Amino acid sequence: MLVRQLSGTESSATIVLWQSLLMTGFSLLALPFVWVTPTLADLPLLLGIGLLGGLAQVLLTEAYASAQVSSLGPYSYTALVWAMLLGWVVWGYVPGPAMLAGSALIVAAGLYILHREMKRRHA
Repeated sequence: MLVRQLSGTESSATIVLWQSLLMTGFSLLALPFVWVTPTLADLPLLLGIGLLGGLAQVLLTEAYASAQVSSLGPYSYTALVWAMLLGWVVWGYVPGPAMLAGSALIVAAGLYILHREMKRRHA
């Protein structure tokens, strides 16, 4: 809702820039405790993550600026599905029954909200 409100006066690029600066500032607090110097092999991966993550953030900001938050909100819950799939494919992590049940409940709630919002629009 905040992104939607800010998009009335700010561009998506400005919103993403400020969010990135704030998150960088907060991340600096943990830096002394978790820093690991990247190797040369890590640099292309870090660059790719930065570029794709930045593009994704701009697109997400555009989506929230253009559509009703209530209609986009349920789609953010698919991040659970993608995270589980990525964890399984990349790291071989198999989610347990509690994780699957909780994820199913969250996704079902999101789909219900989406269905309810669609009915409201057509009524």
